[in-house]
Amino acid sequence: PTALDAIDVLGVSKLMGVALSANWDLELARLKVLAEDGDDALRALHPLYAKEPALGFEPSAALTGAVDSVSDAVGSFLSMGGASNAWALAPARTSSGRPLVANDIHLDPSLPNYFYLASVRTPGWAVAGATLAGTPVVVSGHNGAVAWGITAGLVDNTDLFVEEIGADGRSVRRGKDFVPCRCIDERIDVRSSSSVAERVLVTERGPIIGADESGRLGISLAATWLDPRPMRGLFAVHRARSCSQLRDDMGAWPSVSLNVVAADTTGAIEHQLIGDVPRRRSGYGTVPRAGWAPDAGWAPERVAFEEMPRDDGAGRDFVCNANNPPGAWAWWSRRRRG
Repeated sequence: PTALDAIDVLGVSKLMGVALSANWDLELARLKVLAEDGDDALRALHPLYAKEPALGFEPSAALTGAVDSVSDAVGSFLSMGGASNAWALAPARTSSGRPLVANDIHLDPSLPNYFYLASVRTPGWAVAGATLAGTPVVVSGHNGAVAWGITAGLVDNTDLFVEEIGADGRSVRRGKDFVPCRCIDERIDVRSSSSVAERVLVTERGPIIGADESGRLGISLAATWLDPRPMRGLFAVHRARSCSQLRDDMGAWPSVSLNVVAADTTGAIEHQLIGDVPRRRSGYGTVPRAGWAPDAGWAPERVAFEEMPRDDGAGRDFVCNANNPPGAWAWWSRRRRG
């Protein structure tokens, strides 16, 4: 087999990012309801829609065409689901008097499989566990000092925007004007057929991933996992010697949103949500907004890692996650502790 390059590893990481990103497929479905059945129908199906600010566009047949084009293009990426579980017990909770980590990662059945067991030993470090095919990462395992496991974080780190495309096919509307987009001409090689040329327009929010038949109304996608940012996180876990060191490494993880549950040989346990979280300039990210609005898109800075949900099991001697929202778990825990 051909050796993997860094670009291949990043490609796999971004593929998992889109496959395990949460809510944007529901944004698309809500936009379809809005375009075909109107405000009242969407409000009946999605009560939180009433709390969204004005979206900045009117439903139309062109909007339906843009939605359908996205569904046709990316429908195969919307079927992957996660229902994983991970937990860690402090020494006081185990018969051996040692901490315990358990993890079962649930993804859709596939051939080849997503995960392969591996054990690597070097003069400076050793690691064993489940590796994600196509990446040099042990996503669930141990290194003799720290053990860790993951579940899908399901943070809403992906948004859609309705875009008005200029007559030149290379610009999008901003306010009353049209501004040029970055254009990427992609050549897609197809086995046993001629290659396909595709021009991708990249707006200030992200690439346009679908458009109506006229090519004048499109839908763009903003995603934290598309940003070119430094990545460490799970790529560094083999060298961590404690839960606190592992957590420090997780601060640089702009890829797929994950819950990380860990324990170390000192008896420390921890649950940390990782993955960049956007700060929206307006709205709650439940329905696509007009890309040309002055407050469209995200603020440049992400939610600080120090503000992300974290749990050290204080007062319970265990931490766990089953794809539940970490904030809800922390609230329940505080109530239990009185």
